[in-house]
Amino acid sequence: MRGQDNLERWESKDSEIREITSKIHHLIEKCLGNMGIEEMKVVEKRMGNLVNQGLFWLKNENPQRFVYDLREFGMWLCDYIGENERKFWDTPEDF
Repeated sequence: MRGQDNLERWESKDSEIREITSKIHHLIEKCLGNMGIEEMKVVEKRMGNLVNQGLFWLKNENPQRFVYDLREFGMWLCDYIGENERKFWDTPEDF
């Protein structure tokens, strides 16, 4: 019965996980255009940590924590994109 309960907990979070990952995917696909190699490496490292944490929470049957980590990463990514966009727009170009 415990396995069934765990499956139901994951299924109850499935749509939320899909929605958050879809939004993260959108940010990655559409909003990283002004970043350089070094900034992209920072994003890559954070994403690697997120994947490792997700695997850990999957193994430990804790979908709520995985959702928390996804949201935290999404908020960090929004802030990081914003910071880098401001640098791009604040850099004066010679006309």
